Amino acid sequence: MRVLHQHFSQNLSKKKTVEQLKQKIEELEKQNTAMKINLQRIDVLENEVSRLRSIKSQMDNNLKNIKIAQITQKDVIPNKNQFK
Repeated sequence: MRVLHQHFSQNLSKKKTVEQLKQKIEELEKQNTAMKINLQRIDVLENEVSRLRSIKSQMDNNLKNIKIAQITQKDVIPNKNQFK
């Protein structure tokens, strides 16, 4: 009888352990899915940051060219106030 009780206890313990492992696997799979979604979001954000940096660089170059053009224009065309 005692052996039967031990065997039953061991099986019950194994069953609990298996159930706990299944729950843990399910939890980890959910976390894995959430991480994959977050990685996709990060990729999208990194692409957007790259795009915005490119636009900023173009705008900086345009602004620099405008400033150079203004300085060149001042050198070529004198200020009207100088003649008054």
